[in-house]
Formats: sequence, structure tokens, C-alpha cells
Amino acid sequence: MRTIHKYELKIQDQQFVEIKGFVDYLKVAEKNGNLCLWVLVNTDETYTYTSNVYIVGTGNRISKDEESDTMIHKGTHFDSVLMSNGLVWHLFIT
Repeated sequence: MRTIHKYELKIQDQQFVEIKGFVDYLKVAEKNGNLCLWVLVNTDETYTYTSNVYIVGTGNRISKDEESDTMIHKGTHFDSVLMSNGLVWHLFIT
């Protein structure tokens, strides 16, 4: 059966999210002051997919250091979220 699950994200550079029965990413948004990721899952599946999530704030560097343009991540931009406190977070997922 396909259902939608919500995962609360921490505001940090990188994190891994374990998703059982992963099918697709749907939305990232603020809920009750927390950054959340909604995912479509198949509850009949037993495998667990590990999503590598990178969060970058507007104006923050997304390269390793000042002298390099080497990207911290290789993820694809998924979405950006304007939080109620005025901060904007940009999510990249691999």
C-alpha cells in the first residue's frame, strides 16, 4: 500500500534519513516551526533507502573552502523553504 510519511529534519549541513519502502520525495516545508520532508512510501516493501540530505542557508557557501569550488555535495536541488523566522533553507538530496 502506498502512503505518505513525514520526516522531521534537523537544521544541519548533512544528515541521513532512513526511509523504509521509499518511492518518491514529495515536499519539504515548515510545520510547527520544524523543517519536514514528506515522502511517498510503499508499506508493502521491506527495503530501507538511505537519503543523504544537505541543507544550505541562503548566503552560505556550498563549496568546501574559500579557495576551492569543490562542491560539498553531489545532490540535486529538491526544494527551498521560507521559514516563519525569515530564514530560507535549500535542500539537496542524493
